[in-house]
Amino acid sequence: MFWQVQGNMQISPIDEILESGSFSLETLLLEENVIQEVKSMNDDLINFLSQPDVVMHMVSYVIDPLAMSSLLLEASRHRREIERQEARELQRSAEAAEMEEEEVATEAEAA
Repeated sequence: MFWQVQGNMQISPIDEILESGSFSLETLLLEENVIQEVKSMNDDLINFLSQPDVVMHMVSYVIDPLAMSSLLLEASRHRREIERQEARELQRSAEAAEMEEEEVATEAEAA
């Protein structure tokens, strides 16, 4: 819902999670755009977050410092994994570009 590109709706990561049917509150809370999605009144997200058991779970994060610590630790792990994936993708892109340059140079030498 939050993501919109020149009038065309693009599915948000939050909507993908909600549509998967298999997720936890923590999965949603770890998404960096969850606040924007709430502000933009994502109906599916609001419906999920307003369920009594989910509200109680969120309240437990407020009143139980250990629960919040574990969520923050998980968020840190999640971010590190995303950074590792991005680094691997950048490395693959650089390797592909290098191979392409070598192919162009080889073709230029052959011609």
